[in-house]
Parts: sequence; C-alpha cells; structure tokens
Amino acid sequence: DGVIISFDVTDRASFLSVRNWVESINAHAASTAARVLVGNKIDLTEDRQVSKEEAEELAKQYGINFHETSAKANIGL
Repeated sequence: DGVIISFDVTDRASFLSVRNWVESINAHAASTAARVLVGNKIDLTEDRQVSKEEAEELAKQYGINFHETSAKANIGL
C-alpha cells in the first residue's frame, strides 16, 4: 500500500495544504503504507511558487521521499 501526496509547484496554496493531507493520511492510513511527496508542473519555471528546497525540507520533516515531475514535459515519470 502507498500514498502519493501531490501538489502544484505553481500554486502555493496546494503546497500549504500538504500538512493537512499528511496529518489526515497519518490518522487514517496504515502506518506501514509508503508515502511520497510529489511536486508537479516543474516545466512552468517562471510561475513557480514553491522551491525544490522548501518541498524537500517539508518531506524531510515527515520522513518521506520527495520527487519533482512534469506530466506535460515527461520529466520525472
């Protein structure tokens, strides 16, 4: 079992929601379920509102892996 927590790097509000999503997952998912944080839309570099370093730090706080992707540009898939 696993959970992918995805946010839009061009939408700060979606990143700020990650903490709530993680807390909900921790409350309702099995503790053995793998968790990963994914920042999407990295192809939109000029619109970026969340840095890779900031997202990595949040993932580190929760002890989960972090990856960046772009479905449109086929990056990180």
